[in-house]
Amino acid sequence: MSPALLALSAGTFALGFAEFVAVSLVPAIAADTGLGLGEVGLVVGVYAIGVSIGAPVLSAWLAPASRRRVLAVSMLLFAVGNAVTALSSSLPLLLGSRLLAGLMHGVVLALAASTAASAAGPARSGQAIATVFGGLTLALVLGVPLGTLASGTVRWQFIFGAIALLSAVCGQRSRTAAVGPGQYRIACSGGYAPAQRLGHGV
Repeated sequence: MSPALLALSAGTFALGFAEFVAVSLVPAIAADTGLGLGEVGLVVGVYAIGVSIGAPVLSAWLAPASRRRVLAVSMLLFAVGNAVTALSSSLPLLLGSRLLAGLMHGVVLALAASTAASAAGPARSGQAIATVFGGLTLALVLGVPLGTLASGTVRWQFIFGAIALLSAVCGQRSRTAAVGPGQYRIACSGGYAPAQRLGHGV
């Protein structure tokens, strides 16, 4: 597996883990911050709203830009969102950081498939896409169980901090993805948006 595909796969794992682990961390966050369970529970819904906006809206708006740059910056902003979550003790900061992370989750997920396919070439595009989204599948299976286990042994801030660190590394590594100029499609809302022209390379 190439370093670029490994970074993308680890990145989608971080996306999924950040989404699903929050469900099991709500009681710990509420107890630590003094907020109500209902208030902290909003972090799950706000994240989902961010994903639903980021995937179809932001990714389409950013389509003419450099794919590598958008992917790397979005992953780094996702890391920032999780880092701020780890440092938050108030509801506005929690909700704002989770919204930012959710928005970037949508953008990265929309670009991951097309970036992987371009990096691997036509002959291996299917395998590359499957590899990248394997990270998301793993997070779906392990997110809640691992979160439940971890919440009993480490502080919830450490979990979000670890997600931020992994995301930052993946964002930096994704800049090495070998993608060239031309047409590509952005995955969103279960389908694909019209192909966009990159212009002057990536």
